[in-house]
Amino acid sequence: MQGIMRSFTSSQVADMRRLLWFSLMLTHLPVTESTGNAIGCITQPGEEIRQKTGQVAILPCNISSNCPARGWRYGWFVFKENSHLRLNLNNPLKYRLDGASLHIKSLNTNDSGIYHCAAVWLEPPTSGLHHVGSGTALTVTGKRRKKYFKG
Repeated sequence: MQGIMRSFTSSQVADMRRLLWFSLMLTHLPVTESTGNAIGCITQPGEEIRQKTGQVAILPCNISSNCPARGWRYGWFVFKENSHLRLNLNNPLKYRLDGASLHIKSLNTNDSGIYHCAAVWLEPPTSGLHHVGSGTALTVTGKRRKKYFKG
């Protein structure tokens, strides 16, 4: 059944978001006392992004205008049907950050999932405060069609 990815239901997305918050709090981001509303600094588009294998996907992530533009460290997490993981952004053959947005190269069907942008504020007095985007679904299907030219 390689190459088949079913769409996520809204309840699966909600479950994945709860699991993301729990895993971030326990394992990936520093534990801090929140000094304000952590929701709203990260924005991600809510619509699904569909691409074909071999293509590049750009997953937008932006800092809201009501939050400081600089002083952030970014990370990305992907939730799949049966797993979740933090992306290794030190792999330039696969991933590249443009600001906070993620570029994924040479897509394959295993890249399908829900991607969450995360940011940690590095500046005092609230260093360690973290923000997580609502997630963007990426679905990668089949092979890219070859273009044939008439000579």
